[in-house]
Amino acid sequence: MSYLKPAPAPAPRSWEEPHLPGLATRLFRESERRLDAVGLDSPQATAREIELRGAFTHQSVLILAKPSHNITNLQIWLESIFGLDVTVVHDPSFFYEWLFRFAGLTDLVVIDRDSFTDERPAFGTFLSAAEEACDDIPVIVMSEDFAANDFAPSWQDKWDITLRAPVAQTTLWLAIKTAADMAFNGKCR
Repeated sequence: MSYLKPAPAPAPRSWEEPHLPGLATRLFRESERRLDAVGLDSPQATAREIELRGAFTHQSVLILAKPSHNITNLQIWLESIFGLDVTVVHDPSFFYEWLFRFAGLTDLVVIDRDSFTDERPAFGTFLSAAEEACDDIPVIVMSEDFAANDFAPSWQDKWDITLRAPVAQTTLWLAIKTAADMAFNGKCR
């Protein structure tokens, strides 16, 4: 005679520990782990941190770029999320004048590389001028031609942060956080 024993109940699974985690679950876990590691809370928390630390003393940004939907989004996000005053110069013939007159009165300079028609000589010459005018000011250069975003200054670049256009709101958030750290702690060049 055989006795029927009840089968052991399977161990309860929590939503955090599925038996065989799929790719999406692993990616979300990795994303959460990385966000926790760098302490990113939200763009609003970053804006409060910037204000409390006094990283941006003038609370202003100078954008040198031809008009586009992306530039309009940048302006709106910088004003509404971070509370910064944004000045946009759309005519490349005035870029030098605005750079030299107002770089000292701003906390951040954003340059759209795609606004230069004679790309190599004109853009390179302008970056040399920007490097001189923005010695202590973080400089962000954006272009559709960049392969990826880069938030670490490189010794061969004449700018501090590289953004691939079109810029997403999260990318802008990371760029502003990096620029605020540079403004507060100084550029490492």
